[in-house]
Amino acid sequence: MFLERADVILSFQSDFLGSDANAPLYIRDFAARRRISGSSDRMNRLWSIEGFMTLTGTNADQRLQVRPDEYGAPGFHSGSPPE
Repeated sequence: MFLERADVILSFQSDFLGSDANAPLYIRDFAARRRISGSSDRMNRLWSIEGFMTLTGTNADQRLQVRPDEYGAPGFHSGSPPE
């Protein structure tokens, strides 16, 4: 992964900052874009979609909790429920 280059990161039930075998590398790359040292620096944004709380979800700017049995639902969306 090239997390240090990403402006937006979407994590779909992936705890890449916690339980992943490469977590130390991903933490370093993710954190590189969370430090603002100048006025032109831009911070990345992390969105997490998960069924249970993870370290990645805890660090997310936006976290959407979805029941595991709804992951593949054809009507899955992050907006308002259909009428």
